[in-house]
Amino acid sequence: MKTIFGRAPRNIGFLAVILTLFLALVASTAIAEENDGTYTGSMTSSDCGTGTLTVTLLNRNLTGTLVHSGTTYTLTGAMQNSTGTGIDFYETSSIFFFVGNASNGIISGTYITQNGTACNGASFSLNRTSTTATADIINTQSFNAVQELAARKAVTDKIVNEVFVESQPRLVPGTMDLTPSLTATSRYKYVNIPLSYAYSENLKFAGQIPVVYVDETFYNGDVSVQGTLYTGSLDEGQLVLTTVELGLPTGSKKIGGGGFRVQAGQARVMDLEENRLFYSYSYMYTSEVDKLDTGNILNLAGGIDFPLINFFSFLQSDKGYTIATGQMITEGEYDGTGLNDDRILLDLTLGLIWRKWDLRGGISIPIMTISDRFNNSDRLVSLDVGFRWGVK
Repeated sequence: MKTIFGRAPRNIGFLAVILTLFLALVASTAIAEENDGTYTGSMTSSDCGTGTLTVTLLNRNLTGTLVHSGTTYTLTGAMQNSTGTGIDFYETSSIFFFVGNASNGIISGTYITQNGTACNGASFSLNRTSTTATADIINTQSFNAVQELAARKAVTDKIVNEVFVESQPRLVPGTMDLTPSLTATSRYKYVNIPLSYAYSENLKFAGQIPVVYVDETFYNGDVSVQGTLYTGSLDEGQLVLTTVELGLPTGSKKIGGGGFRVQAGQARVMDLEENRLFYSYSYMYTSEVDKLDTGNILNLAGGIDFPLINFFSFLQSDKGYTIATGQMITEGEYDGTGLNDDRILLDLTLGLIWRKWDLRGGISIPIMTISDRFNNSDRLVSLDVGFRWGVK
């Protein structure tokens, strides 16, 4: 049985390394979305008529209305990619389509179509009348980065800590583990400190409070509780971990917190001589928060660990590991309007394991992005560090 007092002295150096890495990564921060706000203006054309527009730009996503010839049309759209000024928006039945730029509190353009035909002598211009739309959220780029890092962490925390780091994954009734971890880039830091309790040889409960650093500010994520059922064993050929997690609406809305979420999944683990193989699948449902629904996530992952020969050994590490993670994120909605942000993501994580110190460290790299709004270059390489500390 582990004790916190027995393990602290030989681990304090590695805790210092983790803290140093965290402080070193606090180097640059995200910039809030400067163009968000409410805009009003008009469109003109020699053959497509005139109209008035009222729109809201929020997290680089546009919603609003066009009044044309006495008819009111609903508009939706978004700024292009994650950093440019280009913007396109359209009537939801594709009757009108607008292309232009958003910059310095002005949305304007000279390209309009009606029913797929280009309008002659066309132009539109809107001026920002209010900036209150940015009051309670961060920009889309930051929001999506936080969501992506959280999904990566969900795989590495469970699989690497419980499957790869542990030489013989099993539960000892009555024991508790503290497993702090950090997933971070130079712009975003996602820290999690779960505390788990082994109720029996087959059942474990855990609770966690994530903390996210973005826009030079720390935000608390949603508190979550989970239960994991262990069935089968490696001696019998396969260990199965079935997990159900409930997220409570306690976190900051600026990073997508403040709503309920439910996640259920399984991981299946097998030993292959000197290697340990796993694959996992999970699905997370998220609720709407202040008119924003961020979409649900299907997460698929597979990985293997492997011994390191002396030539490749690094700082007395015991094993290396690699994990491929795929995410399918459904389209988000704001106030019932789709944001056209559904995407399929593929990541690769490479790392090292120090079993004698219950420590892991790795790097996650985006491999592929399938999306109408995001490119692979918009996504992030992240550092992942995790540590397990028995406290009872």
